Amino acid sequence: MLARDKPDPEQLQTACNGVLRADIENARILAAMLSRVYESTPPRDPLFLGMKPTGLRPLPGEAAPEPVKVHTLASLSDQFYAAKFTHDWVPKTAVDVKRVLELAKAVIGPKEIKSVSIEDVRAVRDALAKLPPTFTKLTANKGLMILEAIAANSSGTTLSLTFFIHDRRDLWLASMA
Repeated sequence: MLARDKPDPEQLQTACNGVLRADIENARILAAMLSRVYESTPPRDPLFLGMKPTGLRPLPGEAAPEPVKVHTLASLSDQFYAAKFTHDWVPKTAVDVKRVLELAKAVIGPKEIKSVSIEDVRAVRDALAKLPPTFTKLTANKGLMILEAIAANSSGTTLSLTFFIHDRRDLWLASMA
């Protein structure tokens, strides 16, 4: 064996340590899954933080699996709107829902649907509360996007609270937020 074929002992030790840490992390995750403690399954070792499993490579002769489609708020809201628009809504309802969905997409941004948090939902609620009444009918708001109309609301008048709250249960839920 030539000298260049011998692995560097330090690199070999580093590789062995990495494999050992991966085995320990894998055993910890499998134990958590078997114990049904799924909140303990994300990696804890700093070497593996932020890594996501990619799945196994296909066996020879098998086709590669289709990549998992990432669902964003925008894609799901568009699907929802298309499904409801064609069958369930009158034109005025469709316009109102489209306006709110556009506001939600503008406030939350292009996030994966799994990462939308309660803070994001509260931000949409707060943006709705700052929306000027009948902003689409005002000539000053022609051509403005919803967030621009909120920023341009110099009068300070907003939609009334009764717009959001329909019964006492909702009032109680709103006071708890």
